[in-house]
Amino acid sequence: MLGGMVLDDMTCRDQGMVYRKNTHIVLESSRLQVAIDPENQGRIRSFKSKRTGREYFFVDPRNEFHGPGYSDHDISGYTECFPTVGQCDYPNGKYEGLDMGDHGCLWQEQWRTEIEADKVIMACHLPQFECYFDRTCHLEEDDCLRLDYTITNDGNEPFKCIYAAHMLLYGDAQTRLEFPDEMSEVFVQFASNVAGVADKTWIQWPPPGASGLNGPFSVERGSAAKLFSRKLSEGKAAIRHTDIEETLQVEFDLPHLGILISQGYDSPYEGIKSSIILGLEPTTGIGDELPTCECTGSVLRIEPRGEMSFWIRLTLRDERARR
Repeated sequence: MLGGMVLDDMTCRDQGMVYRKNTHIVLESSRLQVAIDPENQGRIRSFKSKRTGREYFFVDPRNEFHGPGYSDHDISGYTECFPTVGQCDYPNGKYEGLDMGDHGCLWQEQWRTEIEADKVIMACHLPQFECYFDRTCHLEEDDCLRLDYTITNDGNEPFKCIYAAHMLLYGDAQTRLEFPDEMSEVFVQFASNVAGVADKTWIQWPPPGASGLNGPFSVERGSAAKLFSRKLSEGKAAIRHTDIEETLQVEFDLPHLGILISQGYDSPYEGIKSSIILGLEPTTGIGDELPTCECTGSVLRIEPRGEMSFWIRLTLRDERARR
């Protein structure tokens, strides 16, 4: 396990440099600037293109936050969700009845951080579930952020859980989402104000008619939906901004993709109501909480004294070069 926080002022490598700016750790190259907030539970707060100045991650516009829930806090950027996304209690065994958290437990815990060469290494311990969560970030290329993960079950029982990368992305009328060709249907976790789409059902993808789920996006729709793919043979999706001819490609070696499409959703949170928020969320399950994943046969089980390792890669693409 990691020791206390040790941050070099600046570490330079071929792909770029790693340095401390105020309370953030910044990974920067000629193409990218990525900001990690180690004092805010490992949140990756910013993913910015140097060519266009576009901030890809959603920035919560609220100035004040009140309440204990996840959405009562700053929801900007990329948050790690484990051992669940939607709030639920552990179903059985030695942890039966324990609260698994709203958007999991990691965002409520203190993380430990070190910099080793060009890598930012972070870890969080969840003693109530005897689990360790480790993440290493580095710029694999000057246009690519790679994240490597290991989740360890230090207990003596199999641990049932969900992992999801809760990555909220900025969207507007010029934004398009791109998905694998094999994704011909999706599971609807929930849908609000989306015509003909019901919760906890499978629907065709892309959906027929004017559902608005596959764009063009508009805050005038006042809708929201959370969707999940079946198991993918290749984990890949993208968000493309046609106005600046730039794409953020998301690759992963997890089985499923969660998709959030929020278009001026009538939320009690003003920053959400006035925004287009798009989520591309690599995940282990079909569903946001364990009961749903049980029904869809997609609960992750980590064996006693076992571990699970995986990676996620975020790559910026200049579409002008593809002409």
